[in-house]
Amino acid sequence: MSTPSEQPISPAKQDAKELPPALQLTRDLLEQQTREFLDAFNTRNWETLETQWSNLVDHDRFTGTVGNHAPALSWKEHIDVYRHMAHAKPNLHIKPIQIDSHIKDEEGTAELFVFAELTGHEGGIKTQGLSNLSWRQKRGGQWLCVKHTILQAMGDVEKF
Repeated sequence: MSTPSEQPISPAKQDAKELPPALQLTRDLLEQQTREFLDAFNTRNWETLETQWSNLVDHDRFTGTVGNHAPALSWKEHIDVYRHMAHAKPNLHIKPIQIDSHIKDEEGTAELFVFAELTGHEGGIKTQGLSNLSWRQKRGGQWLCVKHTILQAMGDVEKF
């Protein structure tokens, strides 16, 4: 039987009063970092993504996948895919609709699932997408992103 700290945080437990304080802080931190990543992309703030966010990535383990693009084996390659997306669709904007967190405190792992709306496509078309960010906690307590995957079913992301 699993302990409460091993239970994923489900949408039904969104009420912070139901979460242990440590999990609430972790959830809030990782969700805020995810929103900051999207804000940096939406404003095309590549410096933030390359420097500030680089400090939040486990460079020894990180992989990133966007649609049909080959998996990125480094943070720089992953950001280059985002640059390509922004160049191909200059008005592309990613708005998070819902972020679900599944934290396994005892294991020091977390999965964030981001359901988002994408605007800025030709003809005013809006698409929806789902991405997953996998995090691991280092011994000192810092959380680092080890994987970022945008699922292929995201509409026309594979056409970038």
